[in-house]
Amino acid sequence: MFWREWLTTLLGLTILLAIVEMILPPGDIGKFSRLVLGLVVLLAVLQPLITFLKLNPEIPSISTWVPAQIEQDALVLAEEMRLAGAKPLLEADSGGHIRQLEALLLTMDQIEDVQVEIRGSSFDHQMVLVKIDSITPDLELRVRKIVSGILNIGEHQVAVEPWYD
Repeated sequence: MFWREWLTTLLGLTILLAIVEMILPPGDIGKFSRLVLGLVVLLAVLQPLITFLKLNPEIPSISTWVPAQIEQDALVLAEEMRLAGAKPLLEADSGGHIRQLEALLLTMDQIEDVQVEIRGSSFDHQMVLVKIDSITPDLELRVRKIVSGILNIGEHQVAVEPWYD
């Protein structure tokens, strides 16, 4: 089965390259293009040999270069840096940012009424509480993403609850 696919690919590639070669202009651009097309044909011809010899190099992932603990430490540091960027906004808000966030959330189709509160004594333990009138799992996820994106905080710091009058 592999040989049939390989021959079909090779035949199709040869026909396509013959058509492209007729269209190519003469001169340096044409010479360079013919070189590239020749390399493509060469790779297509050598594909069974490469597969047979298992010369398919794998791209190493970052986990092979970096130990797991260092990677985890980097993720924690990145989260701390992101929270440090939101700290001035959350600590010094006089209600202006909250009102803007509420106005933004009110533009969503499914939200009729919204209330945003920032709770917590220290910045590290602050939570943004969003109360909306009608809540669905999909809407809750969208609100979490919007609020965390605007305030540059993690989604785990945003709580969405139903709002009862």
